[in-house]
Amino acid sequence: MLQYTHFYLITNNNQQNILTCSFLYLPIMKSKHFFEKNRNGSVTENVKTSDKIIRIVDEVEQMLLHKNKSYGDSATKPANIFAKGKASENICCRIDDKLMRIKNKGINTDTIDTIKDLIGYFVLLLIAIEDEN
Repeated sequence: MLQYTHFYLITNNNQQNILTCSFLYLPIMKSKHFFEKNRNGSVTENVKTSDKIIRIVDEVEQMLLHKNKSYGDSATKPANIFAKGKASENICCRIDDKLMRIKNKGINTDTIDTIKDLIGYFVLLLIAIEDEN
């Protein structure tokens, strides 16, 4: 969402005069990763790999936190209604499903979300293994 913001100047006689320029304000610019993307959303070439790593890890973190809130810790504390295994075993089943999707569809723009899901499941697997030991 684009917004225009005006800056006011207080003069000596306490009158507010609007400055002649308005500044374009982009709420998205609050994101530390805003400037590594072109207008079309593609990543610029001059961005360091370390900054790209931070961006991807941040995206996966937000996805994991959102899903954890939605599913209520079901990955590391499974309901065991149908699947009766330990959390780590259940997560491995989910990883197998994601790998099968990649095997069937390949790695392309349609499976980018699957790759991010895999990264997330591997993080959850590490947590489950840590909790089980």
